[in-house]
Amino acid sequence: MELDKPIQPMEPIKTDKLPTNEKWVYQIKWDGIRIITFYDGHKLYFHTKKGFQRSSQYPELSKLHKFVNNDKWVLDGEVIVQTDEKEGGDFYNILKRDRTKKPSKDLLKNLSIRYKIFDLLYLHDSWLTNQNWHERMTILSNLLTSNDLYHPVKYTAKGKELFEYTKEHNLEGVIAKNMFSKYVPGKDHNSWYKIKHSETINAVLGGVVMNGNNIKSLLLGKQKDNTLLYIGRASTGLSQKELNELSKYARKNHITSSPFSDYPNNRPYNELFSKGSKNSQIFYLPPKLTVKVKFSEWTSDYTLRHPVVLGFVV
Repeated sequence: MELDKPIQPMEPIKTDKLPTNEKWVYQIKWDGIRIITFYDGHKLYFHTKKGFQRSSQYPELSKLHKFVNNDKWVLDGEVIVQTDEKEGGDFYNILKRDRTKKPSKDLLKNLSIRYKIFDLLYLHDSWLTNQNWHERMTILSNLLTSNDLYHPVKYTAKGKELFEYTKEHNLEGVIAKNMFSKYVPGKDHNSWYKIKHSETINAVLGGVVMNGNNIKSLLLGKQKDNTLLYIGRASTGLSQKELNELSKYARKNHITSSPFSDYPNNRPYNELFSKGSKNSQIFYLPPKLTVKVKFSEWTSDYTLRHPVVLGFVV
C-alpha cells in the first residue's frame, strides 16, 4: 500500500432525477470535507480528495485505528461539524476546522467533528475496489466498532422517502448508489449520483460591479462574528427595474473601501472581471441591503455556486 500516493476518490454525478429500481440504495448527502483515511499498521494518514494531508487538523481521529478490527486498511468518508441548526453538517464551520492546522481546545470543543464513513477500499493486503459496493459495506459493518465520533453511514432502499426526509430537515439531499458498483476513481461511471435540494440564503449586498450605468453583478456577503465575509457574486435574478433602481442607489451611496473583511485583500481582484470588461468598476456599498439568493451548493472556497438573486429582503 503506497501511502505517499493519495487515492482519487469516486465522486457522485449530479442529477435532478432519483434513479429508482431494486439495485439502488440511498444515503444522506453530508455537507463536509471528504477524507480518505489510511492505516499501515503503525500510523494513520488523512487525505482530502485533492490529496492534501490533514493529520494535524483533526486530532480527534487519532485513535480511529483502535476501533477498526484489522491491521491495514483504507476508509473513505466525510468529516462534518454537526450542529442543532445544521444536522447534515455546517460547511462554514468545517472549513474553519479544515484550515486550522493546530486547533485550540476551545475550537475542538465548540466545533466538534463527526466522521461519516461510507466505504472500505483496502483491507490487510488487498484492494477491495473491484468488489461490489454491497460486499464492501458488509465487510465494513463487521470491521468497525461505531461510536459518536465515527460510524458507517446508514443506507435505505426507500429513496423517495429519504429525499423527502432530507427536504423536511433542511439537509443537502441524497446520494444514490448502485449496490453492485465497483469503486471507480473520479466520475467516469454511472453508479453514484447526488440529488440535491436548492438552498437559499439571505446575503448582505456589499457592492456591485458596473459597466457604465449597467450593473453586471452583485457582490454578496455573510455576517459572521461581527465581520462581513465575501461569499461570491450573482449576475442573474433581479428585474431590469430593480437593477436600474439599484444602479442609482449605488452611485449615490457607494463607499470608498470594501466592507468585506476578506475581500479584495485575500482574493484575486481580477476574478470580478471577465475578458473584455475593461470598463467595469466596483461600487462598494455600506452593508445595509439584504437579498434572498438561491444557489446549488457551497464551493470549497466558501462561495456560492450558481447563485440567483430572488429579490430584496425587507
